[in-house]
Amino acid sequence: MLRYIIFTSLIFSIACNSAAKQQEKSVNNNTELADQKSKELVDRNSKKTNPAETKEPETSEANPKEQIKTETADVMADNKDEVMSGKEEVAAAKSRWQVEVDKQKSKIEESTSNKTNEAKAVVSESNSVLQDKKKEVKDQVKDAKENVVSTVPSKQTVETTTIPATSTKVPAKDEVVSQPRPEIGRVAKPEKDRILDRPDHSLWDNLLKKYVDDTGGVDYAGMARAQNIMDMYVAQLAQVAPGGDWSKEEQLAYWINAYNVFTVKLIVENSPLKSIKDLYGGKPWDQKWIDLGGKTYSLNDIENGIIRPQFNDARIHFAVNCAAKSCPPLGNKAYTAKNLNSLLDSSTKAFINNPKYNQLSNRSAVIYKIFEWYAKDFGDLPSYFNKYATSPIDKNASITYNEYDWSLNSK
Repeated sequence: MLRYIIFTSLIFSIACNSAAKQQEKSVNNNTELADQKSKELVDRNSKKTNPAETKEPETSEANPKEQIKTETADVMADNKDEVMSGKEEVAAAKSRWQVEVDKQKSKIEESTSNKTNEAKAVVSESNSVLQDKKKEVKDQVKDAKENVVSTVPSKQTVETTTIPATSTKVPAKDEVVSQPRPEIGRVAKPEKDRILDRPDHSLWDNLLKKYVDDTGGVDYAGMARAQNIMDMYVAQLAQVAPGGDWSKEEQLAYWINAYNVFTVKLIVENSPLKSIKDLYGGKPWDQKWIDLGGKTYSLNDIENGIIRPQFNDARIHFAVNCAAKSCPPLGNKAYTAKNLNSLLDSSTKAFINNPKYNQLSNRSAVIYKIFEWYAKDFGDLPSYFNKYATSPIDKNASITYNEYDWSLNSK
């Protein structure tokens, strides 16, 4: 556009100069014409006048010359005025042209500045997006490195039969099994061959610490990237089921961890999901697919066939997790015989006093459906609540139940 303005300005300037030159040429032509007429008049007068005349006719001969000179001077003055007027118009036109050029130049500079700023903003935003993508790739690479597990067997291990994750065979106590114990954040090295008589709950504990936040939100995509570790833990649960020499705490910790890891595994292997109830016609808990100790279980078998009747502890309802937002949150620690009672107590207290789930006052309580579904396990609700509630409720308090949100408990 700047080139177009400059080109137009040049054309206009040339036109103005051409007009001025034509005006000057017209003046010159008029001057020449006046001289020619003056000469003709002199010639005619010379022919009519007698040379022998007295000095008086000479006086009359001089009068037309003076008159012609006067007329010529007047014509030249008029033409000069016209030329000056034309020059002034040219100067005014040049001035107007310069003002217009300056305006267009200013607009172009402003437009150029705006476009430059817009381009800089786009570049800055692109750089920001690029940095986010780089960070995302770095995180993915980091996760991949953390989940690498060394599988180089020792000579003795090569000669030993390894039971796959999906096997239901339980090894004999004298059977030698090599079990690497990876820790998230570094590559695990194979341990020395040992007899596996208990599952290593630290495998599950590491996954919970990394992919479950303090509110119970689960990063299922992260769990999927670490599925090799999850499968290794599941393989150990399948190989070593609770036996008669296990303590009560060891057994309950085993079954709680088993219920939770198989629930997470179910979500990971069927993602994407909006709710666990999208699976198996809304009844995923009745599906038998879990192989442990040579038997096949459903999630309902573990909770309602083993945990509830055998251990008779209502606190387990705040430990097992059904992958729903209204379910008591999944903890970010694995259960062990050592931490079992303290974790059950803290989970129960945290859930009962969380206003997101329960609203308690002296005369009324609005609580979640699990207290209605499993009323038999809790007994007298005001008494049970008052063991853990920071704001006790009256024994005659009115009790109502919140609706249950089955949407997925993902982050």
